Amino acid sequence: RNFKQHVRKECQHRLVLCEFAKFGCSVKTAANNMRRHCDEYKFDHLSLKFDYISDISSQQQKTIDLLQNQVARQAVDMQKLQSRCLWKSVVFSKKRKTLEKSELWTCMVAMFLPQKKARFLCRYSFSCFATKGSNEAYRVYYSVQLNNKQLHPASGVHPTQICRSAQNEQVPISGSFVFELEGNETQNDRKIGLWHMGNKSCPFGISGCVLECHEL
Repeated sequence: RNFKQHVRKECQHRLVLCEFAKFGCSVKTAANNMRRHCDEYKFDHLSLKFDYISDISSQQQKTIDLLQNQVARQAVDMQKLQSRCLWKSVVFSKKRKTLEKSELWTCMVAMFLPQKKARFLCRYSFSCFATKGSNEAYRVYYSVQLNNKQLHPASGVHPTQICRSAQNEQVPISGSFVFELEGNETQNDRKIGLWHMGNKSCPFGISGCVLECHEL
């Protein structure tokens, strides 16, 4: 066993690969001749090593270029995908506005639309409730406004019937409409909200407001 180890690892006459084999030197020589070989071919070895490093650098640069091209293609694909994706947003408020007599408009829920030329579908819904009393018709005053410009309903009021004998009995109200933006509006001009106004003679409350906008 010691002899085999001597032949494989210790014998000075065993053939060994050049120390620069990984850089391209294919010489096999006796172990005791390796130092002389390296001294005689040191410039060749340096050249081989330089070429090896250059090849690695070139391969690395090709890999970098390939990855950069992939990233660029993915960015283009993402832009195309985003251009096909239509904007949409939904806002909801759990805020419950109590029986209101003040005839001042109050914003219940709002959102900012994107700055782009497009058509949008707006949908809204909420629940309203009135005071105790006998059954009779009354009007719910609400409005969907874009920068203080009323969009819906056209009249700003919605006639409905509520059983007023039970406090907080809620009646759902909803609506939808289509509108357009030019794309050059300021942020304030792109704020859309659901507004509510009270009534002195017939106070009522509003709750569960939902406002949706979808690009068409």
